[in-house]
Amino acid sequence: MRLCVCGPMTGYKDFNAPAFFDAAASLRAVGHDVRSPAENNANAGFDHTLSTLDGWDREGAWRFDIEAVFWCEGVVLLPGWERSQGAMIEANLAEVLQRKLFAYSEAGELVALPSGAAKAVVGRRPARAGDPRFHALLEQMADLHDRKQLDYGAASDPFANVRASTRFGVEPWVGALIRLNDKVERLARFAQRGSLANESAEDSMLDIAVYSLISLILYREVSARSTHPAYSESVPNGGANLPTTGTVGTF
Repeated sequence: MRLCVCGPMTGYKDFNAPAFFDAAASLRAVGHDVRSPAENNANAGFDHTLSTLDGWDREGAWRFDIEAVFWCEGVVLLPGWERSQGAMIEANLAEVLQRKLFAYSEAGELVALPSGAAKAVVGRRPARAGDPRFHALLEQMADLHDRKQLDYGAASDPFANVRASTRFGVEPWVGALIRLNDKVERLARFAQRGSLANESAEDSMLDIAVYSLISLILYREVSARSTHPAYSESVPNGGANLPTTGTVGTF
């Protein structure tokens, strides 16, 4: 089948090019004819690792994307497509042209989407103000949280690993801040040396933002439990993992 790959780019590390490359390679491996905008950009000389759009032929890229939708029999949508303005335009055009829509799963499988899937997403998307890159990064943080939940969280509590700090007498929200501070230290070394051995500066920046939100959530849990004991019924495990002594600190 002739397939074109669509998905989010702006706001993603390396413009999400690795995800596009992997999807195209996997689809070709099972016999599909594939067109990918990331490959087209690379062939045109765009270096996705530089994290800048300087020198990028925006008009040429859009022309390739739109022509690919006309050429294909089906559009493959990468995770996060519904939060990408470009991918949404292409998905809606595909529906107008009566092309098939497929979601590309994390497992590398094609999942057929029902007719009108793109239009339905448009109907429930609120208008956004501000820099679209900022909103794209927020969505990327949400995806990062979901993926790490599979490795570190528990079925009943996505913050189980952070709450484990209570074993050492440390409130969970403080434990999250300690993890955040580790990332700050890494960035301080990066600022001084210009390189990191095991983790990119961008990954550390995203982790800081994620840990900050986790700490805020856990801080609010303790605050709510201190003033409203019934609140424990709404937190994981009835609040059993929350500290039962001490006062809530301030920042």
